[in-house]
Amino acid sequence: GFIGALIATLFSIFYHHISERKKLRSDVMLELVGYFDDIYVKLQAIHVDKDAEYTNKKKGLSEEEYRRFSRELKDLLNTQKIGAKLEIVYGEGETVARYNRLKVHLWEATLSVWEGTEANWQDNNRLIHDIFRTKIDPFRKDFESLLIRGTRAREIIKDFFKPFFSFFSSLLSKTRPNKAG
Repeated sequence: GFIGALIATLFSIFYHHISERKKLRSDVMLELVGYFDDIYVKLQAIHVDKDAEYTNKKKGLSEEEYRRFSRELKDLLNTQKIGAKLEIVYGEGETVARYNRLKVHLWEATLSVWEGTEANWQDNNRLIHDIFRTKIDPFRKDFESLLIRGTRAREIIKDFFKPFFSFFSSLLSKTRPNKAG
């Protein structure tokens, strides 16, 4: 009777928690994918424009478009909102660390485009391509895979119990006799 109802209630609460976390994580994942898509598109647009200007002597974007894309790119890279949302939903850890690393690499490529001049473009262009090939593209793929794995019930359950395991582990380590003494 009572014990069965209590177990059913606890199970229902646990199931509801897992369902809500899955929805939250899925929403954040989709928002982050869109966020990085926006950065990627704007960065590629100004990169292709500079490359066309310095190699073909023909700009693709007007000065106004280039400034607008650059300003929007800077705003996207400077925003903390999506990172804060990620940390609230996923907690501190590897997911937030990978997000921050990806942003650093995107900044690196962006600055290389902005600092590109006709005199240094050949080197900067090669550097930008290397940053995309060796850092941005693989980091983005790994980060998105991590986000997708994080929406799975198994990962959410693991994250749910992590504080309990940490608590009991620290409690057990305090009750064990010190071998060094």
